[in-house]
Amino acid sequence: MEIELKQVVKRFSRTLALDGIDLRLGPGVVSVIGLNGAGKTTLLNCLAGLLKPSSGTITFDGRPFSKEDLALARRIAWMPDFPLAFQNQTILEHIALWVRCYGGERPGLEDRVLEVLEALGIWEIAEHPMGELSRGQHYKAALAAQVVVEPELWVLDEPFASGMDPRGLQAFRNWAEERVASGGTVVFSTQILEMAEGFCDRLVVLEDGKLAYDLSREELAAMPVRGSGSLRERWLEAGEASP
Repeated sequence: MEIELKQVVKRFSRTLALDGIDLRLGPGVVSVIGLNGAGKTTLLNCLAGLLKPSSGTITFDGRPFSKEDLALARRIAWMPDFPLAFQNQTILEHIALWVRCYGGERPGLEDRVLEVLEALGIWEIAEHPMGELSRGQHYKAALAAQVVVEPELWVLDEPFASGMDPRGLQAFRNWAEERVASGGTVVFSTQILEMAEGFCDRLVVLEDGKLAYDLSREELAAMPVRGSGSLRERWLEAGEASP
């Protein structure tokens, strides 16, 4: 999927959350980093079709997003930092709901569900209600549902602060790489610079709603690791300059 943002602006009352964002995204893992209030979650909400820009355009393979465009909506999955779920549904029922919303069953689905739940270490609690799970287990269950439906554009807000254990985090990384190998795009936000640097194909840095940097893996690798001119130094300077 090719995603293009042209001069995207998003206002909330007197707050300018996004200020003229221009981006073109193709297959790959894209990390969006920024300090609190930089506009990360707003950008991700716009990418997922949950927020409409105040001005500017976002297109997916040349098509603008519309809630009536069910075919396009089924190509996109959005994972907030704390995913919503019916608390009385079991993990398996939660996954089944996602499958129905994304077009129904397909050959090999049961085996895929088993494989995903085992990889996350939650197969043994698959019949437990979502409301009885720990935060990390809840996130894993929501993650499993999204992995099973195989979105082309996978948008996640702060997955590395989700409460998942190392097993869950490694499984997420493996599946993100699977999505990319299939031509998909994975976009996630984080404030953990090491996670962004070590995982992404592309790093997008937001400052006060503006696009401060848009770096490929090669450009990121060419930057100094430490000291003047390094991304870490610029990150720290931005933090010190923040009110």
